[in-house]
Amino acid sequence: MKVRSRSSRRAYVFPMPPSSHAYMLDKEYNLTGMKLTRSGDRHQIRMERRFAHPRGRVWRALTSPDELTHWFPADVTFGDERALTFTFRDAEAPPSGGEVRACEPEHLFEFSWQGEILRWELAPDGPGCLLTFTHTFDDGPGAASFATGWTSCLDTLDATLSGTTAPAGWSAQLHDRLLDDFGLRDGVTEALPGGGWRVRFVRQLTQPVDVVRTILDGRPPAAGDWQLTPGPGGARATVTVTGSGTSIDEAYADARRALDALAATVTSYSRGPA
Repeated sequence: MKVRSRSSRRAYVFPMPPSSHAYMLDKEYNLTGMKLTRSGDRHQIRMERRFAHPRGRVWRALTSPDELTHWFPADVTFGDERALTFTFRDAEAPPSGGEVRACEPEHLFEFSWQGEILRWELAPDGPGCLLTFTHTFDDGPGAASFATGWTSCLDTLDATLSGTTAPAGWSAQLHDRLLDDFGLRDGVTEALPGGGWRVRFVRQLTQPVDVVRTILDGRPPAAGDWQLTPGPGGARATVTVTGSGTSIDEAYADARRALDALAATVTSYSRGPA
């Protein structure tokens, strides 16, 4: 399997075990203290945030249900032993479970949530502290959406601690910037038995499936099989083009241009009228 680099029309190749996700990354991308890496068969987002507050104050915000409700995406209930229950405030999904994996007061808090791992580490930083947050998950194409969401959560946490107004929430523009920085606009190509080939893209968008369908108005933007399914933060577009001969580069470029144009339209739509 080949993964196209966004900086070149050439392809680089890396081994993909049968059980691996087809869109795992083998590179690291940095964005102002933010990093996306591959860890075994999973992905990790790592973010750093400095707070002008002592560790004890930030620790309470990370571990107290009464404070988590102000900035964390779900209400958290601490049960017996290590059990946790997460409840979305708008009932967008049923309650889900997790468990505390590590807890060192004012230093480390790590827990699972529906099979994903969230790790929060605090270190002294002058009069304040440095928070290092790591999110470990399977869904590679959703990485930009996850990172955008956590950026909004940490902005709200900072505002809550400072007693200021939280900034605007989830940003479609940041999401699209992270698609570039994380290398998530790239597709994959592979040879098929008998001499054919397949081009495939998976792209997370920033509006729900019904909105994207309205934008498309029943007309796929380019040749190939276009599928829309729900994903984190909006619809997920999966584009598959198959063929034979020597036109694979043209098919890749056409699908990439069409998908980029659709994503730009969706993002512009999310901003609404000027």
